[in-house]
Amino acid sequence: MVRNSLENGPSAKARTGPWERNDGMRLGDRWVRGLAAAGMMMIASACAPPASLEPGMGPQGAQVPLEETTWGLEEIASEPVRQDIRWERPTLRLVAAEGRAQGTTGCNSFGGGYQRIGDRLVFGELVTTRRFCEGVMETEQAYLQLLDATDRYSIDDGRLTLYAGDRVLARFRPAPSA
Repeated sequence: MVRNSLENGPSAKARTGPWERNDGMRLGDRWVRGLAAAGMMMIASACAPPASLEPGMGPQGAQVPLEETTWGLEEIASEPVRQDIRWERPTLRLVAAEGRAQGTTGCNSFGGGYQRIGDRLVFGELVTTRRFCEGVMETEQAYLQLLDATDRYSIDDGRLTLYAGDRVLARFRPAPSA
């Protein structure tokens, strides 16, 4: 009986099953990694406003919509939000199809429901991750409290303002695309 020297010679690579490549990576691992990378690219592109738009303005100078825009927090109670270079700027994004608010506090991510009727805007209970980030925890608490107190909004000159009654709670601008 003659055997093929390519199959069983000293330099032959180990045989692999139908789910493995010669480098040991399983087909399922490759599929999961590819799917994760594609998902991250889709999320990143969906969250960013088109780069061709002026900040705060839509096509032909139209106002930026409340929903489906990622808003960057600029002021809390008329005081500028200090940007710590170690952490990201707090954001807010409202996803109309899901009735879901999501964003970051500068340190932690948050998410939960919201309801909008006309200029009325109310946030449901927001769930956050629980990391500790030195230097931003005070801003995080103030941000989450103002979202809880919000009862209406306005958008003027591409700027989102949240209110409790007539009191201004916070101001946002569309977040720059990454």
